[in-house]
Amino acid sequence: MPIIRTTLLKGFTTRDQREELIARFSDTLADVCGEVTRPYTFSLVEEVDPGNWQVQGQIMGEEMIANGRAVAEASVRV
Repeated sequence: MPIIRTTLLKGFTTRDQREELIARFSDTLADVCGEVTRPYTFSLVEEVDPGNWQVQGQIMGEEMIANGRAVAEASVRV
């Protein structure tokens, strides 16, 4: 049984966005491995608190999350 695990910063995505990610990951897995996998595919989204994640040696805090979210939202609108 396939298990799709995704780790995101808490507060970076909305519930709707997480649901869309899960659906798209499951669709991609079924496209690659066949529809027979869909009923047995499990998805887990884990959210990590700010301060417990680092990128390039910098702790991801609330400000960095807000900046990242703004960049992501701007790229979606383009």
